[in-house]
Amino acid sequence: MNAGPELGRGRWPSPMVIGASSTLDRSATPVAIVPVGAGPVGVTITPPTAERAYVSDYGDGTVTVISTATRTVTASIDVGSGPWGIAAAPDGQQVYVANYGADTVNVIDTATNTVSDTVTGMNNPVGLAVTPDGARVYVACQGLNGVHVIDTATRAAVGEIAVGAGPRNIAIAPPTGSTST
Repeated sequence: MNAGPELGRGRWPSPMVIGASSTLDRSATPVAIVPVGAGPVGVTITPPTAERAYVSDYGDGTVTVISTATRTVTASIDVGSGPWGIAAAPDGQQVYVANYGADTVNVIDTATNTVSDTVTGMNNPVGLAVTPDGARVYVACQGLNGVHVIDTATRAAVGEIAVGAGPRNIAIAPPTGSTST
């Protein structure tokens, strides 16, 4: 397996800590510790109800699904080599997973917790983000030194944006003039 970005600095923990605070407080007591797959890297919560957390497990090529209500694992989904970045669509019906080792992005159907499609040719994808309207997924690809743009309707790469050496993360800002709560 490809070593992946920033790996090899020691042992990775396998539990996911679920806390009650939106700020980092190292003295706070966790609400729960939920065992997940090897090498958890990313987590996303499905909107609009926040019923489930999806955790990318780099070390074993899976995504672990956690019920936020019961704080238990409800599914483990095989996604391929090196899942890293993970993001939910705004309607919560799909979760997108960047697979660094497989050069793919998987689309998970959250109703069935299965991989419904795979977008190939990503070139070491790590971070990804879904637009607020759910129409596009932007994928930071280290091997490309750029960002691939995926059309979510066709589930195909429709463009590339050069950004410089080794992009890792990506975020989408709200449109100018909008407000958030």
